[in-house]
Amino acid sequence: MCGTTGGAVSARGWKGALLVALIVVPAAACTPPAVPERPLPDYDAESAAVFDDEIDPASVGLALEPSAPPMTDLKLRQRVQTADATVRVRVQTVTEKHEEKGTSYVIGLRREEVFGGAFPPDETFQVHVGTSGPSHGVVNSFESRLVGRTFVATVRQFAHATGGGGAGSGDEHDLHFHFYTDDAKTAEAVKSAFALSSFR
Repeated sequence: MCGTTGGAVSARGWKGALLVALIVVPAAACTPPAVPERPLPDYDAESAAVFDDEIDPASVGLALEPSAPPMTDLKLRQRVQTADATVRVRVQTVTEKHEEKGTSYVIGLRREEVFGGAFPPDETFQVHVGTSGPSHGVVNSFESRLVGRTFVATVRQFAHATGGGGAGSGDEHDLHFHFYTDDAKTAEAVKSAFALSSFR
């Protein structure tokens, strides 16, 4: 048990080294053990098809044809049920990164609401849009006009790929995502997907 007993501290003649030991040793014993990091999956072709780093064109008004209702979107359900978390995010910054292959982007985000998921991202975090990523055209077209917009985002961490480099990626992980339109229908579909996952 953490702490010291009153009898041991108040006993006469035990003031010196023993009193110090009684104070210091329990304090050291109360230090919580290090929590091991969870193992992360590899970002393979199957994972890339789900967490594809795409910003849904409809979410910025670029869809040429009406998309299927979110409630019937099986890919949305799969993303929600396999993501670390599904969150509402607000774009805070869009930063260019000039690389040999061209210009990539780092999108700074603020987490505004957690719909569900065991491993939500920090309150502020970043995602990376690569030079050949599916969202590159969207970000290139809108850039600063994305700032202030909100999206419903499914996010998941993967083991860091050598030569990869998602923003928000450290030495041990890369964060991949898919952004949806932030509206009532999407929120309803997300909540339904979480409800269905509880019966699996």
